[in-house]
Amino acid sequence: MRESRTRSVLVQPCQRLDFLKEASIMMRLSHENIITIYGVCENKRLMMILELAELGSLLDFMLDYPERCQIPELYNWAMQVCLALPPSHLFVYRGRLESSGRSR
Repeated sequence: MRESRTRSVLVQPCQRLDFLKEASIMMRLSHENIITIYGVCENKRLMMILELAELGSLLDFMLDYPERCQIPELYNWAMQVCLALPPSHLFVYRGRLESSGRSR
């Protein structure tokens, strides 16, 4: 298992079930360009156990190191995001169908 971090999320009681369903779907998703969700735990708040991104989020990196955000790097990052969209969209869409009882 890779290094991980915990992300605490404040979820309203009415959103708890949706959060857990989405986390369950995302835990099955495996793609090199998507942070892995290892699990969820609950104390006073819901917490996600995520794969560690050593440099933080892409947004944080871009804000902290604007000099390293040249056009070739921006194209590379955009391509990586595009490559991750189809598998993530399929899982989320399929998960919504499964949770509504419409998949077959």
